[in-house]
Amino acid sequence: MADTVYSLVAPPDLTYCAAAANSHPADDHAVPDDKDRLRADLAQARSDAADWKQRAADWKWLATHYQRLFYDARAKAAAHVAKLDAEIAALKATIRQYKHELRSPKSEAHPGYPNALPRKPSTRKRGHQPGQKKTPRRDYQHLPTTEESVVLSQEQRRCPNCHLPYADFPGTDDGEIVEMDVRVYRRHYRRHRYRRTCSCANLPRIVTASPPPKVVPKGLLGVSVWVTLLVSKFAQ
Repeated sequence: MADTVYSLVAPPDLTYCAAAANSHPADDHAVPDDKDRLRADLAQARSDAADWKQRAADWKWLATHYQRLFYDARAKAAAHVAKLDAEIAALKATIRQYKHELRSPKSEAHPGYPNALPRKPSTRKRGHQPGQKKTPRRDYQHLPTTEESVVLSQEQRRCPNCHLPYADFPGTDDGEIVEMDVRVYRRHYRRHRYRRTCSCANLPRIVTASPPPKVVPKGLLGVSVWVTLLVSKFAQ
């Protein structure tokens, strides 16, 4: 219907057609030729009126259709502009956060940013990932080493029930800690083990001396290294 092309035809003289329609067919003054011509003009006028009525309906439909298309396009454009504005605001917030991080002093505890983008919770677990090669621990064999024996006290060398002394057990449970005392050195300690000589129940048969204290139980760095790092970081 939208592709229909109409020619601009002048509408008929409706006044003349109405006068012809109102004339009585039994008029004595009208001749037969005039009556036929009037009937033909009336039929043509009615046909033209129906044609113009159909054209008006078509143009009305086209106007409604294009108006609806215009409203839809305007709504889509407004939604797109709103989306772009939200993205621009988010990018500006990210830029402000990065600028603040670059200008602010480094600290372990950092305050949150109200305009920062929300972070998605990560499903990845911390630490070593399944299927990945384990990172080998650093080798500190090049550092100077001091030997240290870790033994139990006299009270710990006895059975807590019968107080019989423990006998020495062959071998030691060895470990090492990297310490720093003006110079970095490797602290190698030997944990002596003892075998119970009594027959008391519910007690371990072999007792090993406790390792030196550490900040991280399974870590390699000693207390002195952590003290030096923390003091150098926060003492300024």
